[in-house]
Amino acid sequence: MKRILPLALLLLLTACGAPDSGNTAAPAGYVSTDQAAQAVLDSQSDPAGLTPLTGSDRTDYLTGVCGVEEGMWTEAAVYTASGMDAREVIVLRLSQEEDGEAVTAALEAHRQARLADFFGYAPDQAALLEEAVMTSQDGYAALLVCRQPDAAAAALTAALDGDVTGAGEPEAVPTATPT
Repeated sequence: MKRILPLALLLLLTACGAPDSGNTAAPAGYVSTDQAAQAVLDSQSDPAGLTPLTGSDRTDYLTGVCGVEEGMWTEAAVYTASGMDAREVIVLRLSQEEDGEAVTAALEAHRQARLADFFGYAPDQAALLEEAVMTSQDGYAALLVCRQPDAAAAALTAALDGDVTGAGEPEAVPTATPT
């Protein structure tokens, strides 16, 4: 009994010092895809008409329409227009940086397919797709089909470099499962 009580107390004491594995608070410098996408939207003179996709709609769009395999991203922000408007903003946080090439290839194939849809039918929208920005940097990939692509690219780069003024603070770092 004399040996069991100190051993039990020692085990209880070490359990008190265990790290909090449930803590998902965002570390300093973390930029969410929502923040990055909002920075892109804020850079545009007329972001009206772009609506966010969430939950299963977002996942279905990325996998079914864009061809990006589920599991290649841990976080995504997707804004699309409807009808005869080709604009869209897609920002993905990659599961692994090595996935960047495959993700950008899928996004490029998606851009090319949309370009074929609008070519000859809506030349002004086809021009947006021709001038679209495709990028992969710092564990993120993006397709930006906007009226001011240079401003969109600059806003995304600034956001990923930590300049997300006005975009709010991320609540938490996403899990490894795509959200």
